[in-house]
Formats: sequence, C-alpha cells, structure tokens
Amino acid sequence: MSFSNDFKIVEQIIAYCRKKLSTDIDDLAIEYAKSRGYLSGGFEPTLNGRNLASIIREEVILQNKA
Repeated sequence: MSFSNDFKIVEQIIAYCRKKLSTDIDDLAIEYAKSRGYLSGGFEPTLNGRNLASIIREEVILQNKA
C-alpha cells in the first residue's frame, strides 16, 4: 500500500473511533484504535484496521446509492 492510501485508512479509522467514543479528541480515538487492534504502535493500519476501513467505504457507497 502507498503512504497516501495508508493515511486515508488511518483517517477513516480515527473518524470511526471518534464517533464510537462520541468525542472530538484525536488522542482518545487513537488510543481506542490501538487498543482495538486497528492501528499498530507505529501508527500504521493493521489488517483489522484495513478491514474496518473497507467496511466503512462499502457502507458509504451503499448509503450514497439509497
């Protein structure tokens, strides 16, 4: 994966975690993402994080079609 694509995935994961925690504090969302296994300690998306981002993208596509 390219850096640009990984960055977009990380942004999607953080946005999801912010929504899940009902917060706008990125640090809390990042810690949550790491604790759930979505991000590695090196701030890279894990396989679980990539799968989550894929589900989020599919959901957005389906919502746009409705």
